Amino acid sequence: MKKIIVLAMVAVLGIGVVFAQSKRGQRGVRPPRMNTEQRVSHMKESLKLTDEQASKISALYADFEAGMKNPGKVGRDAMKAKRDSLDMKVKELLTEEQKAKYDSLNVHRPMARGRQGNRK
Repeated sequence: MKKIIVLAMVAVLGIGVVFAQSKRGQRGVRPPRMNTEQRVSHMKESLKLTDEQASKISALYADFEAGMKNPGKVGRDAMKAKRDSLDMKVKELLTEEQKAKYDSLNVHRPMARGRQGNRK
């Protein structure tokens, strides 16, 4: 009888470890990045952009992404500076109301608000 109880406890503990490891691996899964068209389409709906604004913003993002295809050994600070520059250029095309909504949506970096720590 003792052997059956011990075997059952080992099985329960073993299953618990397996499930814990599989859930830990899922935590780091990121959703796919939006491409330029999807991003501008989302902004057009959310910010009620005009066609002219949307085409100019699309060109800005296309230039930005083209520069990011071969970033080389660009440091984190340089990347942040490029993103901030893009952000400023986009805001120059927006009305005051759109700027406020743009800031609240944080449409260009949705993952930035998430948890950044505990990476292994």
